[in-house]
Amino acid sequence: MIPGTTKFDPEHYGGFAIFLRLDNSVYMGSIEKDGRVLQGGIDILSAENEIWGGKAPDVRYPEKGEEI
Repeated sequence: MIPGTTKFDPEHYGGFAIFLRLDNSVYMGSIEKDGRVLQGGIDILSAENEIWGGKAPDVRYPEKGEEI
């Protein structure tokens, strides 16, 4: 992801975002030109996506210099 945003950087992994799911499956989503990944025509990080139960995920980034 692009730090400080909810957009994905298409330059890595050949234009795909790789998601590891809790059931140990993997989802590869194509990154759109604007940095979004769509699943069923809806942004994967949108509150409209049913996987979030109506509330968008809280994406956080470590403070500069903080270890992950």
